[in-house]
Amino acid sequence: MGIYDRDHRQNDPWKNNSKKETEFDRQQKIKLKEFKQIWKLEKPKSKSLVWFIPWVVGLLIILAIAKEFHKHNTTNPITPVSAQNIEQPIFKPSKALPILPTSILSASYDQASTTCPLSIIADNKNYYIKLCDMLRGGKTVAKFFVRAGEELKTTIPAGNYKIKFGSGDEWYGEEELFGQFSQYGESESLNFNYDGYTSQGHTISFYQQVNGNFHTNNIGRDSVLQD
Repeated sequence: MGIYDRDHRQNDPWKNNSKKETEFDRQQKIKLKEFKQIWKLEKPKSKSLVWFIPWVVGLLIILAIAKEFHKHNTTNPITPVSAQNIEQPIFKPSKALPILPTSILSASYDQASTTCPLSIIADNKNYYIKLCDMLRGGKTVAKFFVRAGEELKTTIPAGNYKIKFGSGDEWYGEEELFGQFSQYGESESLNFNYDGYTSQGHTISFYQQVNGNFHTNNIGRDSVLQD
């Protein structure tokens, strides 16, 4: 019985199976631990985070600086300019005045010496005209107003003249003339002669013609206002 009993304990299948089960579990735990480490499923030890902390702090500082820079360098969005804004006049004229009649506004020469005829014909615009005496340094000696489609007839003294003019639809007075939608120009020199018997004058028509002989240059409004 004693020998049998000793052999029975050594060859106990339950006892052997228990040892194999324990070894198997231990191997499984090792493999599971390795698997977690490979796929970073296992919580790393605190010492492994030491090298990572400065990088995190530096990244946070950079993000904070970038956010502040963006805040101070953000501009307001550009608003498209509307057609209404583009059409605003360079200066703000007063309220439009009634259109003047075709007439001589002023004249500084002696009416008794006016021997040479001058005729001015307006097209579909109103015209404000200055007669400048070139023998007196371009001084303005007369001012005329000619309504659209009308003609002004007068006489002036013999001499060499140039006219400065402005044209437009609305009239704002002699300080502002025709406002935004207007044109301004000056002519070449025009000779008016009188020999004691006959006189030579000019008819100026602002209707554009293919073979016209009245040449003008564009100028600014301020040039028309200057004497």
